[in-house]
Amino acid sequence: KSIEPVNILYQSARFNCPWHRTNFTKYYFPFHMRAKLKSGSFEGRQKTYGGRLMTMRRVLREQPDDELFSKIMDCKTTVPPVNTEEDKATDSVPQGKAKSGKWWKPEVKRFSSVIIKSKGAKKSWDKKLEERKKLQIAKRLQQEIRDQVAEKKRLERERLEEKKKRHEENTKKNEIVQVIKNTEKLRRMKKKDLRKLAKRDTN
Repeated sequence: KSIEPVNILYQSARFNCPWHRTNFTKYYFPFHMRAKLKSGSFEGRQKTYGGRLMTMRRVLREQPDDELFSKIMDCKTTVPPVNTEEDKATDSVPQGKAKSGKWWKPEVKRFSSVIIKSKGAKKSWDKKLEERKKLQIAKRLQQEIRDQVAEKKRLERERLEEKKKRHEENTKKNEIVQVIKNTEKLRRMKKKDLRKLAKRDTN
């Protein structure tokens, strides 16, 4: 029994890929887009060829229809978009082909940081003077707080230095001093023991 070309197209939709050496149709599934197609919204998947092909497989599995196949493959999205004034202005301009040739990539929108926003109405002179006074008061308070923190750190540093100095003096007072009169002992001592030696004023 002969199979109609339309049915061949439906049956080979799963294997329509250049790596499978089939030439039934020019459409094939973009495997490099598989991760992007699995994640994301249903509307976003319809904007790519692979997403439309996935929808086609799911629909045609139940009811094959050539007209439905063409509708799915040609549509931009299955969900009717909400037409706004901005969309109407952009719809009049046709979208050209990307320089890289990657037709599945969406159009890049300008991010909000480069959009020039109006500064609003000019301030009056009295309002400017009032804001300047507030700024000066805030700066003065900020400087006072910084000075207080610096003074606290300085006092703490002096206290620690004095404590360290007192500890060293007390350690020296409690030391047991042994006078070495025979210098021959120094010559026979090991380097490790020589490092422990220190000079002290016994007077």
